[in-house]
Amino acid sequence: MWRAPPLPEGESAFTAAAISKVPPPQRKDVDTAPAATGGAGIARSGRGPLTCYHRAMAARPTFPQQLQFWSLAIGLAALCAACADDGLDPLGGQSVLGGTTLGPGSLGPSFFSPDAGGETDAPLPSGPVVAIAAAGDIAGEGGQQGLTSDLLMQLVRARSLAAILTLGDNAYPYATLDDFRRFYQPSWGVPALKALTHPAPGNHEYSYPEATGYFDYFNGVGQNTGPAGERGRGYYSFDVGAWHLISLNSNTACTSVACDAASAQVAWLKADLTKNTARCTLAYWHHPRFNQGVQYGDVDQVAGLWDALYDADADVVLEAHEHNYQQFAPLDKNGAVDRSRGIRSFIVGTGGGAAFYRSFTAHHSDAAEVRIIDTAGVIEFDLAADSYTWRFVSKAGLVLAAGSDACH
Repeated sequence: MWRAPPLPEGESAFTAAAISKVPPPQRKDVDTAPAATGGAGIARSGRGPLTCYHRAMAARPTFPQQLQFWSLAIGLAALCAACADDGLDPLGGQSVLGGTTLGPGSLGPSFFSPDAGGETDAPLPSGPVVAIAAAGDIAGEGGQQGLTSDLLMQLVRARSLAAILTLGDNAYPYATLDDFRRFYQPSWGVPALKALTHPAPGNHEYSYPEATGYFDYFNGVGQNTGPAGERGRGYYSFDVGAWHLISLNSNTACTSVACDAASAQVAWLKADLTKNTARCTLAYWHHPRFNQGVQYGDVDQVAGLWDALYDADADVVLEAHEHNYQQFAPLDKNGAVDRSRGIRSFIVGTGGGAAFYRSFTAHHSDAAEVRIIDTAGVIEFDLAADSYTWRFVSKAGLVLAAGSDACH
């Protein structure tokens, strides 16, 4: 297993994880009982030592493809107290991880893993693996899109990304062509990133009729088709490695381009899924079907998309809109945990272009695995022929959540 280096002088980045059976520097073990969250790549309940240590990513988020992470909801107060004499520096701000809130001045966003053998029941990737990255709510005046685009460039160099997915609300405030040119183009729109980009629109793209600025930017001014799909539709599919990926259009909660069960978009989606021969399928759009955030909550209008994907045994859905990171166990059509054929979903509204949302409800508490706020970043996937591994990487290069699962 990979072993973290000691923290260089002057660095204050922190995370905690199981690295190897060789004790890392500045180690402190804590006997604590993690919460029972279940699910592939997620820690089971039980008692065992927890290793706290400095970890310097030094803006180089590179990891062995076979490294297994566990996400863990623990008693953070006990952890912080036990690790305080290790010189851990607060990152500031506020975080929510596994349902536990950290206030300003406390230990900031962190990743935790049990140090009991370093193995999970999550599958290791088999066969060729391709890497992709994604986020939504991306670019605006005074935003952090420059930091997340720098992170993407580092991932392109280190991981040879095969695709970058945008999850809507790509340019604020109105996603006009001028907004794209002013805020998106200098960051996520630089040639090395734009060439890899497969976009999806959000509600801000439809601030003006027919998302003209969005299609003009990605397809070319006046062009009917291109990387953003056909103008007026905005949904399309493509393959990356052994996976089938589908970009869908939830626009203004499906009022501009319909996505109910009887819509042309869902009919197209069902036909696309019928033709799909890949074992593993990932779809993405803007509005979350299931969401703990109080700003928007569940978006029932996209149920037609979710239900069609569930019926076709799709594996992963990526969304944004709620400006934070949320990670859910596999869910069925009604939002109930379904580990046999449910869809694992991620809300990644952390591209850097908008203020963060910090409030959550207890809705879906049985399915919620990780919540992170006040942190811009991207989610990265390693896609294998029959499984996938994910990492949410912050703008500072810290892995704040990670795991893996098998395809249906």
